[in-house]
Amino acid sequence: MPSEKSIFSRQIGTLLEKSGAKPHVVCETSLTDVVIQLAGEGLGIGFASSVIARRSCPSSCRVVPLRDKIYRSVYYVTMKDLLDYPTIESFTRFMESYRF
Repeated sequence: MPSEKSIFSRQIGTLLEKSGAKPHVVCETSLTDVVIQLAGEGLGIGFASSVIARRSCPSSCRVVPLRDKIYRSVYYVTMKDLLDYPTIESFTRFMESYRF
């Protein structure tokens, strides 16, 4: 399961609850490489974005999409002192104007 503090965890928990599933959670982490490694070793199941799952999963894993889609806001983080740098300003303008 994703880390309990992540919004992704609450969304997954809601979907599991709606379906009546009650998983036995042994490990919670938001470290995708750990999730994929555990699943690849047969130690459970994990959750990842479609891009990460398709690019990172070993051949021993199967990527199964959830029926319900989960949407998340994504942010970028930078040091306050760098906000005035031309490259950061340019990237900020791009992010604010791009339609995802």
